[in-house]
Amino acid sequence: MVYLMHYICEYTFIKVSGISAMIVLGIFMSSIGKTKMYPQSESYIKSVWKFYGTCISVMALNTAGVKIANQISN
Repeated sequence: MVYLMHYICEYTFIKVSGISAMIVLGIFMSSIGKTKMYPQSESYIKSVWKFYGTCISVMALNTAGVKIANQISN
């Protein structure tokens, strides 16, 4: 759905920012989507997003460390 929204906004006659459209779509979905979630799955979903956040943080720190080490060695 996100890619479709981005494509429609960027490459059709609408001609608005696809990034802005995705942000608005995310805000809209978060306002109505939380009420559609089963209570049993909420803790699982939180743990999955926490795992993804940890992985992204580790990758960002590793990338920064490699870039800094590369700058120092050159």
